[in-house]
Amino acid sequence: MKTVKICQWNTLADTLSGAFPQVNKQFLSWNHRSQLISQYIKNNNCDIYCFEEVDHPEFFETILQDHHFIFQKKQHNNDGILIAYKKTFKLQSVNIIPYLENNKVSNQFFIKVDFLDFILIATHLKAKTEFENIRRTQLEQLNKYLQENKIILCGDFNTQPQLEAVSNFMEISGMKCTNITIPTTSKNRGKLETNIKDYIFYKGVQLKQSQVGPTEGVQLDENGLPSEKFPSDHIFLIGEFDI
Repeated sequence: MKTVKICQWNTLADTLSGAFPQVNKQFLSWNHRSQLISQYIKNNNCDIYCFEEVDHPEFFETILQDHHFIFQKKQHNNDGILIAYKKTFKLQSVNIIPYLENNKVSNQFFIKVDFLDFILIATHLKAKTEFENIRRTQLEQLNKYLQENKIILCGDFNTQPQLEAVSNFMEISGMKCTNITIPTTSKNRGKLETNIKDYIFYKGVQLKQSQVGPTEGVQLDENGLPSEKFPSDHIFLIGEFDI
């Protein structure tokens, strides 16, 4: 048995960072945000990182030089999902699987990584409130790939735990979650919205400890995130597991 420390984080794509009118433009610049992202990554020193909304994959490679990388861009966007895992991990296979929407390949997908000891999956579900039914369908499709014994699933699900997509998924999959109480997003695009949209699910492994954001917490105000001291509108999650 070994302990694996995993980080889940939607780091906010540079190309999408202009959509926060209440936030000082200086705090939205990639130069400002990338320095903070680098600092938080180095402070937490995880074995595996699952990042969403990545449009500067080369940046992550420069600060995680003891990791291997899996990067897949969305079909219709500049950003994608990046998984970074320490070079000591033994990789068996990688599968990038698109979700189907109306029997067609959608813009969303998940990455299934088979390590020697367990399976890791990272995903980013369809956004916007009105697409809850599509997110439920996406998670039902994903559940078909969750039959193995030891699985950790990370992602930005774009929906809250009490709503249909996640509540149905937890019931049918039998997976546990590291956090369903502490908010993981805070944004103000005319109205402040603070809620949970990011998750680390697991089964067949033992959760040792978990945290939401840095140990000193993230300061939230009426402007939402990003802020001077935090680089994304999503707060990162960390889980430590005995595999």
